[in-house]
Amino acid sequence: MQTFVEVTQVKNDAEWLAELLEYGYDGCEDMYVAVGDFDYNFVDDLPVNSVLKDETYAFMCGNEHDRRCYNFAVDVYVAADGKTYITEEAFGAIG
Repeated sequence: MQTFVEVTQVKNDAEWLAELLEYGYDGCEDMYVAVGDFDYNFVDDLPVNSVLKDETYAFMCGNEHDRRCYNFAVDVYVAADGKTYITEEAFGAIG
């Protein structure tokens, strides 16, 4: 059984877009981030329509004085309803 975590592109999440732009990360609109603030959306055995290989996942950490964005290459799984996901394994490896 495979478990997935819902993600979205930064351009679809106003808060993430504002934060990344505030800290100088231009060109971040197509990066992916997890949906939810620590209450992530997990799905088991997702029916997948397609896989986007080597997409960029953005992970922000630090405090307001030293905020950094780390980018990870992940495969993004597109479900029948158009929502996007990464595997729980990839999500866990990111942090």
